[in-house]
Amino acid sequence: MTTKKLLETTYDFSTVPPFVVRGDGKPLTDDVINLSANESPFGPSLLVRDAMAEAQASINRYPDRDATELRQAIAKLNNIEFEKIVCSAGSDTLIFNLVLAYASRNFEVILSRYGFIWFRRATLAAGAMPVVVDENNYRFSVDNVLSAITEKTRIIFLANPNNPTGSFISHEEIDYLIKKIPDYVLLVIDDAYQEYAEPEGCPNGIDFAKNTHNVIVTRTLSKIYALAALRIGWAYGPQDIIDNLNRLRQPFNINTIAQKAGVAALKDQKFVQSNIEHNKEWKPKLIEKFRQIGLNPLPSVANFITLEFPQDSTHNAELALDFLHSKKIIPRTASDYGMENFIRISVGTDKENLFLVDSLKEFMT
Repeated sequence: MTTKKLLETTYDFSTVPPFVVRGDGKPLTDDVINLSANESPFGPSLLVRDAMAEAQASINRYPDRDATELRQAIAKLNNIEFEKIVCSAGSDTLIFNLVLAYASRNFEVILSRYGFIWFRRATLAAGAMPVVVDENNYRFSVDNVLSAITEKTRIIFLANPNNPTGSFISHEEIDYLIKKIPDYVLLVIDDAYQEYAEPEGCPNGIDFAKNTHNVIVTRTLSKIYALAALRIGWAYGPQDIIDNLNRLRQPFNINTIAQKAGVAALKDQKFVQSNIEHNKEWKPKLIEKFRQIGLNPLPSVANFITLEFPQDSTHNAELALDFLHSKKIIPRTASDYGMENFIRISVGTDKENLFLVDSLKEFMT
């Protein structure tokens, strides 16, 4: 076999869109205001910092391959079965492995048009077929999803609340969806922003995964727990699905420092509550300020707001991105979602939020 043949792939990766990256190719630095990734604007809990420092003494040893202590902490906090939890280096890996396990080889995966973009990327990368259904006013449509199910459908992805729109569907809608989908279809509920959203009426995906054979929920410690750099995700669902995810995951997939940090983070619910209160204070303030300067914020129950800009030659989203970058503010474009005139902005610290509002006022005048 020639060298050329060895370098050829067996799958056409050109179907998988590349990630959107910042055009200047420079890494984020401490002097920028990064409002692009829906992270907590605050550093991690002090309990986390202490746990990480203590864990450094044992990094010459492999980590617990089953993340036993971390799964026990998750189970206790959420009142769920320890055995039905699997952990991973970010929930993205779990999402990909679910597609790989249940929908690869050209089975169909149903996606909402403005649903979390990793659902589509994972579907394509795993060799499954994405079926994109329209939304109702930037909101997941249960009826449209049900009408798209075929004999080849294997997975339905639902981010609740959704990223990037911030919308959610109710407990009654999810319950109806579960009752109507065939037994061979898996519903995956991504609950990445649940801690922010549940106090605002968004249902908890765990409630649906407890007593069903075809519902699984994914969660993360990257957002409200402020552990984004450590990459800790987990899933809860039926035992057979969890077993298959364990078969697919790599051994030692979460390092020791991350595991110890995760356990400490879950213990500090005062820190979590302080993040919730900060978001509850600032998000409505920002929404009102954005409206006052002529922008259209989509309703959101998460820790971010997606803004629609005027469709003119002087105040559109592309120009707004360039202007904010000039102010060293980094938001997130929504153009790769097909929302060309929208920008998603995370809720930041008090100082960051005030500077953001002043900058947008300047841009819109």
